[in-house]
Amino acid sequence: MTDHQRGRRRPDRVQLACLPCKQGKLKCNRAFPACDQVLGDFHTFRCIKRSRQEACMYTDRGLKFNAARRNVDSMREKIDRLELFVSEMRRPASVIGETQRESDAQRVVGSNEVTPHDSPTQHAGTLRISDTGSTQFIGPSHWESILDDLEDVKAYFNTSESTGEDAAHRSIRSSDVSPIDIHLGVAQTYTKEQLLALMPPKQTMDRLIAAWFNTLDPLRLIVHAPTFQTEYQRMWLNTTSASPSFLALIFSMACLGAEVSADPTADPMLASQAEDMRRLTAHSLVLAQYALLPPYIIETLLLHIKGLLLKEHDITYKTYTLLGLATRLSTLGGYHRDPSHNQAISPLQAEMRRRVWWMIATYDIIMCYQLGQLSVVNQLMKDTRPPSNLYESDLNLESVRASRPMTENTPMTFMISFGKLTSIFGDVVYSSHTAFDSSKVEALYERLFQARNDLPPQLQMASIEQSFLDSPEAIMHRYSLEILHQKAICILYRRALSDSNSFEARSRCLNSAQKIVKHIIELLETGWPIGHFAASIMSIRRHIHDFVFVAMLLCLELKFPMPSPSQAMGEGWRDVA
Repeated sequence: MTDHQRGRRRPDRVQLACLPCKQGKLKCNRAFPACDQVLGDFHTFRCIKRSRQEACMYTDRGLKFNAARRNVDSMREKIDRLELFVSEMRRPASVIGETQRESDAQRVVGSNEVTPHDSPTQHAGTLRISDTGSTQFIGPSHWESILDDLEDVKAYFNTSESTGEDAAHRSIRSSDVSPIDIHLGVAQTYTKEQLLALMPPKQTMDRLIAAWFNTLDPLRLIVHAPTFQTEYQRMWLNTTSASPSFLALIFSMACLGAEVSADPTADPMLASQAEDMRRLTAHSLVLAQYALLPPYIIETLLLHIKGLLLKEHDITYKTYTLLGLATRLSTLGGYHRDPSHNQAISPLQAEMRRRVWWMIATYDIIMCYQLGQLSVVNQLMKDTRPPSNLYESDLNLESVRASRPMTENTPMTFMISFGKLTSIFGDVVYSSHTAFDSSKVEALYERLFQARNDLPPQLQMASIEQSFLDSPEAIMHRYSLEILHQKAICILYRRALSDSNSFEARSRCLNSAQKIVKHIIELLETGWPIGHFAASIMSIRRHIHDFVFVAMLLCLELKFPMPSPSQAMGEGWRDVA
């Protein structure tokens, strides 16, 4: 035999039978420590019956092979027990005793395809979608992700047992509704029948909801108007079929419609009607068990927050707390992950989820800044793409057309531009809470400068005198973007006011403060009527915070002037201050 043939000789087969069975050419069941296989119909035990326990021996290779097989079987049993245990932990208490499972109760698609910049980890979690439309994002560190790993291990062992479960109940335990809801302040729980009895007539609801959809506020765009109208009309055909979450949505819209319809001081009935709708919204949210994230919950919370802002004319800690609730629920629902990771989400749903997340991020950054807090969203690992620049008619249930160019003015153009600038503003605010780094400050200034230059022509700053024929909406959009840009510069160089050597930084800070004061005075002198332009009036009131902020900067410079102020900002700003 040549060396080549000897090298290719097949290895000896592993002897699995014990030595006595091998020698006697008997069928061995390979039991350990002594085989007890029977033959035919006669209970004739080979080694135990014939007292050959001591002679029943296996080869070393056979012992190792059999032990490995037994370990595999044992591992299967352990995995089954662990999986059952994890499933019972996930199942709510109301269905612990149920044994019937539906394997198609949920569709799970892993969101592993993430951008390197936003999500450096390879496995970024899972987005679950239930048959009811609710969604839940499960991060890779969550204990429920063990169940997915167990399914992978079971596939390795070629097991086929299904462990599906209805994701609508997942890890959040549904229990009896508490008599007092901490977030919404509801001390009494209404049934759906009671809520329907308290609902105003259809004509009144139609008028209030239409008033909200006809405002200039970008928040109205988080609900697709044609789809909503279809479901709204269907609801009136059979009101008892309406879900509590949809009732909460229409109540919140009616509340906002009452707030923006006319001046509440001139019509006290509108203020009372708005308050009634606001309370019905809170009751509906509690009845819908908002923590379980049924459809429209995030949208309703945003609209509810907007209603409180219109009522109080300012940000309160109640609205701040509700915003925190909306932010946490949106991350629980996976809104911070782009819907393209999950093929079960339709194109229309994907676009609306991007809009909702865009507004969540914008509200979180702006409101946290005004209360002196750090934004949660801006530092979150996320990869949701900006919404598309589209008209409502460009969206339908089957498909969504490609985004229009930003030079084409759609209702979404301002919302997209403001969101991009707000994201940079959030980074500027975050930098003000960290140690001063001149290189990072200059990098942020360059980003602000570039973002301003990248604005589409219709959103470039122009004074009211130069654009008095334009709509109040277009004018407010330009002023809002310009004031946000100048405010970011003030925050970025605020610490330079105490440094006598930073003339250029002081110049940028104080010049921006001067411009903000000038812009706000121009807006206050417009004399726009309340009513149809209520959203614009709300924007002006929001800028009062900016006015106070920059006024304090100018007063600080007046109180403690630094050397050579003319080099820093010129001579004209003291009269403005």
